[in-house]
Amino acid sequence: MEMEKKLFEAAIEGSVSTLKTLIQKDPLILDRITSLTFFHETPLHVAVLRGHLEFTRALLSHNPQLATESADSLGRLPLHLAAAKGHLEIVRDLIRVCPGACLARDKDGMTPLHVAVAKGARVEVVSELTRSSPESTRLRVDGGETVHHSCVRYNNLEALKVLVDELPVGENDNINLLNARDDDGNTIFHLATLHKHLEMIKYLITKPGIQLNAVNKNGLTALDLAENAPRDMQGLEVLNFLLESNTQRPTNSSSSSSSPAPNKALPSKSIAAQENNAGANNTASRAKSWKRFFTFDGKNHLEKFRGEIFIVSAIIVLVTALPIINMKV
Repeated sequence: MEMEKKLFEAAIEGSVSTLKTLIQKDPLILDRITSLTFFHETPLHVAVLRGHLEFTRALLSHNPQLATESADSLGRLPLHLAAAKGHLEIVRDLIRVCPGACLARDKDGMTPLHVAVAKGARVEVVSELTRSSPESTRLRVDGGETVHHSCVRYNNLEALKVLVDELPVGENDNINLLNARDDDGNTIFHLATLHKHLEMIKYLITKPGIQLNAVNKNGLTALDLAENAPRDMQGLEVLNFLLESNTQRPTNSSSSSSSPAPNKALPSKSIAAQENNAGANNTASRAKSWKRFFTFDGKNHLEKFRGEIFIVSAIIVLVTALPIINMKV
């Protein structure tokens, strides 16, 4: 076991010379390492976590199976760790040795691409994983979410841009991925609105083919989610932007999650008329959004609570007057 201990110490330090010495003394040490230790992690896991590129290359040259045959206690291959840490050159070497590792899932069902997005790794790593395995962009994690959903959930706009703008798939496939739905019927536009990621909403609304008025399984569009969200300045900014962008509710009962309304960035008026009325429309939209701040289900909160406020006031006056009445009695 002393040799194995020295091997792990060498992995921690990134000492290639020590690795070579140990292999000279015991040529089979790397073949036996996974069965001789109580840990799931291999020296390759350790070297990848530490970012030791040359040590990683030395291990792979002697035993490339380490890249795929051994997962750690969380089911992660070395490629998962390299992606999470953003070690671009190590990612490339691991993919070169075993491209299939791009599709491997850890115990949470996440591929290296999902992990890179969730951990906010360098966009170059996301790009490398995407180009090496376009198929990984179609795999879903728990809840039926694609990696595009993960970009929105973790507010990783730069990663989303890589997936949308650089993904080597056909135009129709790209549109399908943009409008893919999770188990709740939410598209990434729904999710961006729900999490109030305004910059991501502004980016998505410019992409051709995205369905701004899609309906989820609860019959809600992105605009519905914005209107029913807790009221704060961030939510109000999102709502105001959606109103100005002319996102809509379903217009009739035939609208469903399987046939969402198409993307309409502007209402169907003549260009000249739109230019003449742009200022008035923007002012009306802003006024409408402020009005909606006090509105829910078409009823004005101030009108709704006027009677209640009067009743509460009357009770307060009565309670205040009771001691005086008792004194007189």
